[in-house]
Amino acid sequence: MDDVRVFGPVVYELSLADAIAQGLLARYQVVVAELVDPVVTPARLYSEKR
Repeated sequence: MDDVRVFGPVVYELSLADAIAQGLLARYQVVVAELVDPVVTPARLYSEKR
């Protein structure tokens, strides 16, 4: 959406932090799940036989 010829000029810009502060967006959290598989090890992923 950076192509002004296709989408037109930016009319208004609002940062994520400002949108949250104004109550337009809910606060968010990033949740990362780490899965451990005894068969799929880093050594096996980066080996020649992957």
